[in-house]
Amino acid sequence: MPDDIPIEDCASFFVNPYTAVGILDTAKQNGSNVFVHTAAASQLGQMMNKLAVIEDMEIINIVRREEQKELLEKVGAKHIIVTGGVETEVWKAELKEKVKELGATCAFDAVAGDMSGHLLDVLQKKGKLYVYGRLG
Repeated sequence: MPDDIPIEDCASFFVNPYTAVGILDTAKQNGSNVFVHTAAASQLGQMMNKLAVIEDMEIINIVRREEQKELLEKVGAKHIIVTGGVETEVWKAELKEKVKELGATCAFDAVAGDMSGHLLDVLQKKGKLYVYGRLG
């Protein structure tokens, strides 16, 4: 890498693509082409949405703000749940319906804390939750 690029940027050049591919592969191993992802407007989330199209997969994206939803729509995301500005019961009901409708078998949580519990509440029986971050 060029000397004028910070080492943190160089590291993310490798980390995010490998993480995105790893998450998609793990989701496939769970027997479904649909999964839930939190903090979905992150660089990783955007990358996964682009790769999902190539892999014939779908992501139920969870974001906190409306502008994050708009950002994901620009990269082609179809299923986006906004948690901010609405009661927890409202977005959870929307998420649960989407999980059931699309047959999502797993979720990848970068937030942790209460979010992990919410995801476990909405996943179908024998669904799997992978916590890979702790933003919350």
